[in-house]
Amino acid sequence: MHGWRHTAVGVGIFVALAANNCSGKSTRSKANGGQAWTDGGEAGEYPEEHAGSGPADGSSGMAGYAASAGRAAGGTSAAAGHGGAAGAGAGGTAHGGIGAAGDATAGQGGDDGTAAAAGAATIMPDELGSRLVLWLDASKLTGKTDGAGVDAWMDQSPAGNHAAQLTSVRRPAYTLHGIHDLPSLSFDGASTFFTIADSVSLRWGIGEFAILVVARGAPSTVTNAMLYQKSNAIDPFEGPSLLLNPNKPASSTKASMQLSATVYVVSPESFAGTVPRLFVGRRRLSEGGATLELRVNGSERVAGPVSAVDVDAPSRDVIIGHNGYNAAPGFQAFQGEISEICAIKGALTNDELEGLERYLLDKYAL
Repeated sequence: MHGWRHTAVGVGIFVALAANNCSGKSTRSKANGGQAWTDGGEAGEYPEEHAGSGPADGSSGMAGYAASAGRAAGGTSAAAGHGGAAGAGAGGTAHGGIGAAGDATAGQGGDDGTAAAAGAATIMPDELGSRLVLWLDASKLTGKTDGAGVDAWMDQSPAGNHAAQLTSVRRPAYTLHGIHDLPSLSFDGASTFFTIADSVSLRWGIGEFAILVVARGAPSTVTNAMLYQKSNAIDPFEGPSLLLNPNKPASSTKASMQLSATVYVVSPESFAGTVPRLFVGRRRLSEGGATLELRVNGSERVAGPVSAVDVDAPSRDVIIGHNGYNAAPGFQAFQGEISEICAIKGALTNDELEGLERYLLDKYAL
């Protein structure tokens, strides 16, 4: 059995950094409504999050989330997000706050509320110039019939990293009225996916990068449902993977950003429903080393220091919507819709990232 060492980052937020061959018991401790623990290795003893009892004003970090719904105590009020005027929108469920109450630029209202980037100036992807190495936008597809398979999804970035599927039965379907009634590509959770040929622009080494994906999943629990993947063929499969339903550190319906089989971050809450969301994975560098970050709807869900991992995965294609390296039906296959994908090679300031998020959050009314 593999044992996983978990490090609490902030309050009630978890980062899984490495695997070790060991065994033992799990220990856990509550922190402002969240939980942190060290797992000695028995899979059956891996604890799930429990409802917290932290404050509801968003001023003390993750203010207690439930195991499945991810709802903060008092999370239907505007003050229960990151606080302030940009807290929960209509129908929004707050996931606890990080900023001080009243900070309109940092407020996260939850999955259906006003996003954290409410105070950010919108940035279009093409404003990033050559740093933008992938921009797939379903609304740019022309001449497509609703429900028909799509053989090519043209990249709008300067890099020309076009997505393709030559096999007709594996083509995602064009959906005219998809997320926010805008065009989307539908993936069947079995055999449909796109590939993007390897290129220098898609090799990110040990540098900074960001992947942004607007997706609406189906209530599917397919393990490691890939939104974006480019990884080596040999364990530990180094390369960037943004996915749902990870099997590390234990099987769940959460979201994950992975650099390898042993270096990854996992969201504290589940995303098993059919609500559309903006998923973002980013690696940042500083004098202290590398930080891997997972964001959902403009709010940082988890971030933590990670070891340096070379994610070039040379000669390996990017796969969208499946582990297309093994095209077996259902293998790590995403079921749902994807409307837009952006990938950035190089550093992004926080303002730039929030501006990109603002563009996508507004466009798809997330």
